[in-house]
This record gives sequence, C-alpha cells and structure tokens, in this order.
Amino acid sequence: MGAPNRTNEQTRITTSRGVKYELKESTIPMELAEKRLENTDTSYLNEIGYRSPDVHMKTRSYPLHPDTCSKASNTSVILVFSPLWAFRSRMVIRQTWGDRLDLELIHSQLIFIVGVGDSSLTQKALIEESLVHRDILQIDFYDSYYNLTLKTLSALEWVSRHCKTPKFIAKIDDDNIVNIHNLFGGALNVSRLFDRFILGYTYSDFKPVNTTGKRFDPVYEVLYNQSYYPTFISGPGYVLTNNFLEELLQSCRNKPFIHLEDVFVNGICAEDVEGVVKASMPGFYMRKLSACEMKTDGFILSHGFTPESLLSTWRQYKTLSHLLR
Repeated sequence: MGAPNRTNEQTRITTSRGVKYELKESTIPMELAEKRLENTDTSYLNEIGYRSPDVHMKTRSYPLHPDTCSKASNTSVILVFSPLWAFRSRMVIRQTWGDRLDLELIHSQLIFIVGVGDSSLTQKALIEESLVHRDILQIDFYDSYYNLTLKTLSALEWVSRHCKTPKFIAKIDDDNIVNIHNLFGGALNVSRLFDRFILGYTYSDFKPVNTTGKRFDPVYEVLYNQSYYPTFISGPGYVLTNNFLEELLQSCRNKPFIHLEDVFVNGICAEDVEGVVKASMPGFYMRKLSACEMKTDGFILSHGFTPESLLSTWRQYKTLSHLLR
C-alpha cells in the first residue's frame, strides 16, 4: 500500500468551544512502511521499498501537546500509545487504571501518544478531547503499526525536552490493564540495585521473523549483519529510568532504522548506552488474564484487551480486590 499524498495546506478547524486551531499538514510524507515488508528479497534493500536507514532522524512536530509535564509528577510519566481514532480506548483507560486521581497519589502523569490521519472530522474530535483532558501528545506522521519506532522515538524526544523531573518513564500500549502501584513499586525496588535500567518482559536469543505478519523483518540481518536480535523488552509495556534518555536517543540517531520499536529502541539502541541493565520482572504478562488471575501477588500488566473487555475485567478485578482485603 503506497503512502497517501500530503500537502502543506493549512486546515482551519473551529471547535465547539470556539477555539480556532490551525492544523498545518506535514510536508513529510506519511511513513507507511507496509510495502517494504511484502514479497521482499533480503539481499536487495533498494528493491524492497525500504524507506531509508535514517527515516527516524528527521525532525518532527507536535500539533497537539500538553504544556509540559506536571511539576507534581516526580515519580513517573506514563506514555500510553494509542491510535488516533481510539477515542473509546483512551476514555476507558481514564476511567480505570489511568484514573487521574490515582495517578496523582503516586505523583505520576499519563500522556496519550497519537499520530495523524486523513480525516479532518477525526482531528477535530481529537482537538476537543485534548481541550478537555490536556493529556494528548500528537506527532506529525501517519498512525500505523509500522511507524511505532518513529512514534516511540518522537515521544521520548518530547519527554527529554519537557519532563526532566520524573524518575521513571513507562511506555504502555492502550490494550493493557496495568497495576500502576505494582509497576512503580517494582521499579523502585529495582532502582535500589541498578542506577540505569529498562524493566519488563525480556526476550533473548530471538531471531528475526522471516515469513509473514507484522513482525516480519527482512532488513535486520542485512543492515546489522547479525542473526539474532540483542536482548530486548517486549513492546506492549516497559519502564525505563529517566537518567539516560538523551544517550538512548543519540544512540538511535546513529543506527539504521527498523520498524520493530521494542527491538530497535530498547534492544539495539540501548546496547550502546553505558550501564543500562535490561531487567526482567515477574508480573508482566504478554497475554490477556482474567480478573482472578490478576489477583496473584505482584501482578503488573496484562495485554490484549478491547476497550469493553478492559472495562469489564477491571471492574471485576477491583471488586475482587475489595472482597479480599
């Protein structure tokens, strides 16, 4: 599928609150990378539509963003990666594990990370959402699975400029249920052992997928001359300390791009950052748990929920938590 054409025209959108917003269309082509992942020959990068090894080094802009990280969020900033159109998912998270009052109790702040799309109506709705909740960070490239590396790096770049206070940064997908108290309690425990770390569910001795599917990667072995990825932390949810972020971003700027954000950002790039430990901790589940299963000691994260199943499971989980006190 080819990338849609984009122009530098400006679209004036007036919200229901009378706020006028100038949406300047990005002059950077949308980074739709699907075409480089189909029917490829790994020997010839220039023949597979591979955009270029430096596509992630381009400067990005942020059409919507919080003013800055809250001064009170000295424990953590939680970056929840959500597709532009996933309004229901974001609302359910605000009503469940991402409740603002609960986050304030542990001095943390949640920010949703979204890209752009083709619909001015969707953009208008996003602006309305941002005006109400003040928790949207929008980045100027097309929202696609194959752009998660770009999305992650751009979000971390914004954090590096505007969020100096938080001790931890969490990267979480919007189809997860998270126990934030166990998440950051575990991170605090690990911080007594290591100064710099990335914490989550680790994969080691993992080979690039050479068949089909979203994780099909025909370029890693060619670009890096390696048969196995370095140890990496699974992308649906992980935590890193905020004391090596600029070094991590600089390492990524010096590496050829691949579309698998967990492999690239916390695997490949983190390898060259001095003193960073990739730590595995029980409690990160890369599957969908029942509410009963979540009552195990040390539960941190479960992956794979729709908005409705997240809401119903969370309610069951909280009910069980109350009954078992």
